[in-house]
Amino acid sequence: MEKTSPKLMSFKNLQLYLQTDRGRQRVNAALSPSAHSTTLLQPEMQELLQIIERAKEVLQNKNLPTVLLAVIELQLYYGLRISEVLNINAADISSMGHIKIKGAKGSNDRIVIPFIFTSFWQNEAKPILPLVNTYSRFWFYRQYKNIGFYALFGTSKVYSVTHLFRHLNILSLKENFHETELTQKFIGHKSINSTKHYENKKKL
Repeated sequence: MEKTSPKLMSFKNLQLYLQTDRGRQRVNAALSPSAHSTTLLQPEMQELLQIIERAKEVLQNKNLPTVLLAVIELQLYYGLRISEVLNINAADISSMGHIKIKGAKGSNDRIVIPFIFTSFWQNEAKPILPLVNTYSRFWFYRQYKNIGFYALFGTSKVYSVTHLFRHLNILSLKENFHETELTQKFIGHKSINSTKHYENKKKL
């Protein structure tokens, strides 16, 4: 199959492309009754971009719930844990749209800003924040599975769903910059060993 730019490739053609790729950049795309499952061998930048482009495509889907898209955006661009997003309070959002993220699991706090859904966080979301009071992490888990956002990571062969974009952010930063300390600060890890754990965890 002739190679096509990820930005121009439809999701259907993307699946065909991933199924025919071979060697170090081989990607197997498996179809389940509810979603597309991506299984990657060796995290190549090209492979990461395919998933990222798919997520950007989803963010333009006006038929999906805004709350779902707003959460996907923060996870996609900042690698936030789902628990960190669900525990955002109204007081954590500034008048300019900055959002203070309280680090979970001993991570450092950090500041993020949404690109598309700033108004949602500043206005529509405020009456129902924190989202954990209305939406469980399992609701998002099911939505991500239905969209096809999950991949197999690590030797334990465990699927990553709502944690997928945290993996992708760290692997993408490693592929582009090779600066573990900067990645550690961006992702919020207090220990650099946590960041190295992600960097060294290969997809299967």
